[in-house]
Amino acid sequence: MNKRALLCVALLIASPLLAFGYGAAQAAGDLAASGALRDQAPWAELLGPLAPVALSPFFGMACLSGLSILVTKGALPENAFLHAHPVLTHPAFFFLFLALALFTSLPRLTKVSKPVALLCDTMETYAGLVAVIAVQLVNKLLEAPESGAPVVAAGIAGIPIEALLAALSIVNVLVIQTVRFFFELLVWLSPIPLLDAIFEAANKSICASLIAVYAFSPFAALAINILIFLICLALFRKAKRGIRNMRIRIRGAIDRFCAWRRARHAV
Repeated sequence: MNKRALLCVALLIASPLLAFGYGAAQAAGDLAASGALRDQAPWAELLGPLAPVALSPFFGMACLSGLSILVTKGALPENAFLHAHPVLTHPAFFFLFLALALFTSLPRLTKVSKPVALLCDTMETYAGLVAVIAVQLVNKLLEAPESGAPVVAAGIAGIPIEALLAALSIVNVLVIQTVRFFFELLVWLSPIPLLDAIFEAANKSICASLIAVYAFSPFAALAINILIFLICLALFRKAKRGIRNMRIRIRGAIDRFCAWRRARHAV
């Protein structure tokens, strides 16, 4: 009997046992828990802006902060996550990330200065990731429970909702950032001079467009984020391998150049 037939037989045997063990009371409890989880965690508002932050962490956080300020002032539609956010609405937060975005974006416009930006890319990614998780958690940490109201720990399979959101955010940002960094290396190694500036302008335009979509429809932004994540996940292994190979080649070229310089000075 082949493996497929064995699998079918195992499923036929296990199905009645699973149906017997999973009663109506347990199903009702799981449905109630999922409803409470949905009410306590606005998934679209929290996960919708992850794609633009992954594409350009500092610029994405600056746009998100500006969006929070406009939402709080009533200039944009209501957003449960952004409205009166204690961190995102602070002007210092907005100007800090705007300055960091300018500082890390300008070197990417030319091939001569782009290596400086590429060296800082990992720092930018992890700084943006820490900022995303921090602004996700700050509302939960600062909110005070109502007097007399029971406190229920929301989560899935015993995992706290905060840990689940942080894990989803980390995986989402790192996967998209890895694929973006791979294409950025390809653009830098290409012989076309203006391609770096075009790629950077396109990256910032897509980031701003995704933030604009999130401002008016967090669900649409979440759907686009899932689509981008799935595409990048399909390319992730190839991008990771390509980055490793390009780093080896660049390091080899630098070593050969240093050896040539040493030999020349020795003569």
